[in-house]
Amino acid sequence: MSRLPRASRLDDRSVSDLDTLRSIPLLSSLTDEQLTHERHLFRKRAVAKHGYLFLEGDPPERLIILLKGRIKLTRTSEGKDVILRLVEPGDWFGGVAAFGRRAHPYSAQALEPSVIMDIRGEDFAQLMTRYPAVAQQVIEGLTVQLIEAHEMIRRLALEPVEPRLAYTLLQLAGRGGARITPGIVVPTITRQNLAELAGTTVETAIRVLSKWKRAELVREDNGRIVIADPAALDALARRELGE
Repeated sequence: MSRLPRASRLDDRSVSDLDTLRSIPLLSSLTDEQLTHERHLFRKRAVAKHGYLFLEGDPPERLIILLKGRIKLTRTSEGKDVILRLVEPGDWFGGVAAFGRRAHPYSAQALEPSVIMDIRGEDFAQLMTRYPAVAQQVIEGLTVQLIEAHEMIRRLALEPVEPRLAYTLLQLAGRGGARITPGIVVPTITRQNLAELAGTTVETAIRVLSKWKRAELVREDNGRIVIADPAALDALARRELGE
């Protein structure tokens, strides 16, 4: 795989910003005194739209926390990309840098201009040893990620495409959607990325969305998808497995 645009370094004066460290859920258990003592371990960086943090197969180096923007984690399978997860502000990823020494199992790419805070894997492993509450936060985060991964595998294995797309839209809306009257605006996402999240082709995703527009389940507003009837879409997401 060719080298692609990477993250760039921000001004060093922003690297040890105490207010930024306070805002990170993963570090919420630390006192100001502890954050002041540890802040030299963290650096802040900007990521241009479409810039890569790392590529699938790269050696692990740093655990990354997203401060602003959105990042997609993708894996290539049979020549096409599958989105494993969309990272939202406050989320962390790249844990193999701290918890294992194998290559990154996925690529990390910015969907929009983003800002990250990162820390060397070895330093974060020692941080968890010094502060067990941080380790507990990591365990809770890994548990959520594992549950979400199992749910995605179950749906990919057992469900037709329409319930998968319905579930994907509802998940996106739940994580960063804006409620309007009537409906919920889904965070901006391309049809290609939506298809990759739902494990289908972009052509199929467009066809299903067109069908839902005619049925008034969804509509478009300035290029963004609006879930016009959340209850009906939720029923569709649950129906195939009898939930």
